Amino acid sequence: MKKLFWILPTILIISFIGCEKGSTGPALEYTIGDYFPLAVGNEWVYEIKLYVDDSLESTDTLTMTITEIQQWNGRMVYKESFINYYVYFEDELRNYVGFPSDTTPYFVLLKEPLEEGNSWSFISGFTDPSSIIEIEDVDINVSVPAGTFDNCIKVRLPFITPADWVWFYALEVGLVKQVLKSTEEEITVQELIEYEVH
Repeated sequence: MKKLFWILPTILIISFIGCEKGSTGPALEYTIGDYFPLAVGNEWVYEIKLYVDDSLESTDTLTMTITEIQQWNGRMVYKESFINYYVYFEDELRNYVGFPSDTTPYFVLLKEPLEEGNSWSFISGFTDPSSIIEIEDVDINVSVPAGTFDNCIKVRLPFITPADWVWFYALEVGLVKQVLKSTEEEITVQELIEYEVH
């Protein structure tokens, strides 16, 4: 009975401390890896539709698969099935067309902090206002053939009017939708139709 007298209060104190710690901790912060998960075997299948004058002109599919991991300057480089290479680089996700080098140009797809209003230069070395990309929303719902995704990040690259490029990234999935408005009459929509993420 004496053991029970000491065990029960100890369990209650541990439980109380555990609950208190969890409830008073800082809000969970997501990283680029949470919105653009990279691992060998991850695969995303997209349907791409081209609209001209509001009429569907063509439809195609695109499959993107992470096929291998390589090393460059002490960093992991994720090779995609075409010519894209992705590198988490400090607080940003870089997309190289071809294997990275110190002189290879790259695109910055996402940059931390992942918060509304954060902006950066989309193309390495360019500071022209037409190449500035911005996170417009961090809590948007997006519906595509693969499902409805909550808490998506909306990123916009406003080219010279009327052109516009918008990406939607879903938590633990990656890119779920992309819309490229190249002219007033021509719009390309890329939507996720299936995926496998490890």
